[in-house]
Amino acid sequence: MSIPIGKTLNIFARRGIEILQLPPGGCDFLTKKLPTARTRQPLTDPEAEAWTPISPRLVIRLDMAEDTVILGEFDPIHLTGFNRTIAIQSTMFGGPNPEQVNEMSEWLSTENVKFER
Repeated sequence: MSIPIGKTLNIFARRGIEILQLPPGGCDFLTKKLPTARTRQPLTDPEAEAWTPISPRLVIRLDMAEDTVILGEFDPIHLTGFNRTIAIQSTMFGGPNPEQVNEMSEWLSTENVKFER
């Protein structure tokens, strides 16, 4: 399903954003060619979530509360699940840590995960 760009921008404009940073140390966010990861719901659904890593340590999340900007910390306990979503929703992904990227590639092939959008 595609949404016209004007409608997409209106959807984004009606939402706030949450900027989350990983604490120092540990692994990083992976990113992909088209970096937004989202839930299965279409963006027109009020319950839909969209996440965009903007650096190895920062991610932006579309928030449900209109006209808000929230700054916070991303809980590293959720990082593996987040990065798996990035990997599953892409044909190409990467990050600054080659070992982390290789581990995710091995997980994809071991689990026989199929690409999904």
